[in-house]
Amino acid sequence: MFSQAELDPLVAEVGALIDAYAGRADPRLMMLPEDGSGRGIPRPMCDGPVDKDGWGPWKVLPSDVTATQIAAVEDQFGVRFPPIWTAYLCARCHLFNQLQSNRYDRQLVWFTDTPYGRNLVPQTRLLETNAPLHRAGFVSIAQWGDGWGPVCFDLTRRRDDGDAPVVWLDHEMLAGLASGGKLGDRTAVEPLAKPLYDTVHEMLWDLFKSP
Repeated sequence: MFSQAELDPLVAEVGALIDAYAGRADPRLMMLPEDGSGRGIPRPMCDGPVDKDGWGPWKVLPSDVTATQIAAVEDQFGVRFPPIWTAYLCARCHLFNQLQSNRYDRQLVWFTDTPYGRNLVPQTRLLETNAPLHRAGFVSIAQWGDGWGPVCFDLTRRRDDGDAPVVWLDHEMLAGLASGGKLGDRTAVEPLAKPLYDTVHEMLWDLFKSP
């Protein structure tokens, strides 16, 4: 595990990226404030009064989690994130859960947002949903398109700096493997992996390049 001191430069880099994106994003982006259901804008992120329909604006905040807390999630699921992804989770609390790829013609990506007070919940849910893939070396961090299948790190092909390629696994193809109990079989899953980015760093800078 990387120490917090080792991660700090990456956290600052990713934080600046998200801040710049937020500064360009549509200021009218609004959501319902949280209502006790675990959804909506966490109260500390609320950034103004709600309108007549109950919607209100939100703001980006510094993250409220540490590398140690993220390591506990990794231990729970038996995975190790690339350092740049740990830095992303440590960088900011934000609610940008729908991003568009500049590289892939504004393709929608349902991304892992990081809401204050439940920063790791979106990531944990993805890990739970796609846990069988971990044995094959794939760890999910988003959804490609409108539920077209998980976007994953391929942790069997890490670089020397710990970063890893990012791939997409089509959910229809995965369904066939699931019925045969082969989601954890690397030889069965790997041929279905469609390359998206050479590194996680590359993915983040593509998706947060512009709103």
